[in-house]
Parts: sequence; structure tokens; C-alpha cells
Amino acid sequence: MIINILGYGAVVKKFIHLFHDDFPGIAFQFYLRQPDVSLNLNNVSFHHLESYQPDGTTICCLSVNEESILKTSTSSSRLTVAKPNLELINQFIAKGFFNSGRHYILTNPSELIAEYIIKKSGNNDIYALGLSVDEARYKSILPSFGISPLQHQFDILGNHYQYPIINFHHYQNQNINLIHDLLHALSVKTRSEFTGFKPPISGGVNAMLDIVNAIYHKRRIMISGYSSTDDAVIAGYLTPDSDHFHIPSANIAAQDLLETTLATHRSNYQKIAEKV
Repeated sequence: MIINILGYGAVVKKFIHLFHDDFPGIAFQFYLRQPDVSLNLNNVSFHHLESYQPDGTTICCLSVNEESILKTSTSSSRLTVAKPNLELINQFIAKGFFNSGRHYILTNPSELIAEYIIKKSGNNDIYALGLSVDEARYKSILPSFGISPLQHQFDILGNHYQYPIINFHHYQNQNINLIHDLLHALSVKTRSEFTGFKPPISGGVNAMLDIVNAIYHKRRIMISGYSSTDDAVIAGYLTPDSDHFHIPSANIAAQDLLETTLATHRSNYQKIAEKV
């Protein structure tokens, strides 16, 4: 099996040095602007970005220099880099990079970028990464609220770039105030992972490792995909060797917050993506 990876920034470099030969049977093909990397790994090869042909499974890590943009911005929001990243991605949409095959998008803000690619390329087999990392963050936060993540299962609603909403399966004490408090704790934890103006590299690396592990072990993963009902890329579950994308139902406590999140996302898309 081949997994194509577009881009070679800090996240991808760390990813390569972490996984080594952990995935026998998978060949990783990296497509770079300057494929002059010298690494002696059996399952890794490097190619010129312009030679890429959409086929099979691809992880898109293409982005502008986000650190330089965040340095001159008053906000650390993922929306700050949306327009420059969309302009970059648009160049590759025009070249047909996303016309076919399955693509997992790591470029920030991932859901907005993925939705833009879907609507411009006509390929619905596009998914946004990041929610699996938020799922792990929530699991680390819950004990401080007296909630065991082992005893109280949950889904995630909304999307990664706006901070997703926790959605408990069976927890009698859940209410809108608790969900708001957990959402705030998630945003604080995520911002704490920034190093200066650098977005958290560990989060991007873990998102890549999570999707490769899901592909390799054929297990489902929390991810964002296109919902025709909502006309948006939102949270759900995907088993990578299938086409089945399942969107969980929101409980009563989370429903209003989810609707607000979707309304804000649509507004963000109109203000930013539709003007690129």
C-alpha cells in the first residue's frame, strides 16, 4: 500500500523520524518542492511536488509559513492563516491534485480547507484531520472535572478549528454549563501547546500518526467529513478502508451549541473561502 504525503514542513519531518519502520507493507511517498532530502529508510521515497498524480491515499500537509503570519497577527486563531493557506491550496486544485483519490487534510484550518477543496474539485472523498487529537485532549481533561473517560464514553461534534464540542453517550450530570466549561478547558490546553508563535507541532504529528495507524489497523477514527445535510465538513467517524462516514447525533445539552458552531462555520466560509 502507498500513502502519498504532500509537503515537508516541521510536522512532516518529525513524523518521519518518529515512525521509522513501524508500518511494514506501507510505502510513504513524499512530494516536495525541492526533493533533495537524503534519508536511508526502506519505506520512504521523495519526489518533486509537480510530479504528483492523485491516486490512492494522500495526506496533504501543504501550508504557508504560519509562524511568520502569526507573529504579525493579534490572534492565534487558525482562521488567521486561512486565506493564505487557501490561496496556496487553490494553486494545486487548479492543477488537478485533488480531482480523485482519498485525501486527508492537515492544512489549517483543516475543515475549512477540506470543504473548499470538495466544492472546487467535486471530489467528496476529502477529510479533515485534527479531531483525534482533540479527542485525546478531552480524555486528559475529563479527570480534572471528576469524570472518568473510561466510564463515560463520548463523541465529538462540530469541527477541529473552532474547538469541537464534547457529546457524552450516557452521563446524567451533563448540561450546557459543563459542556461550555470543558470547551473552554480544551481551548486553554490547545493554546498552551503553542511554542511562541509556532502552532503545536506535536498535535500535527499525532494527527498524522493517528490516521496512518487507523489505515494500517483498519480501525475507525474521529475525523471531519462532508455532510450533504449540513452542506459542511463536520465531525464524525470513518473507517479508512470503507466509504462509510458516520455523523453522531447530538444530545439535547449539545444541540444548541452545535447549531451555533455550524452557523459560525458557514459565516467563516462565506467571508474567507468564497473570496479566494
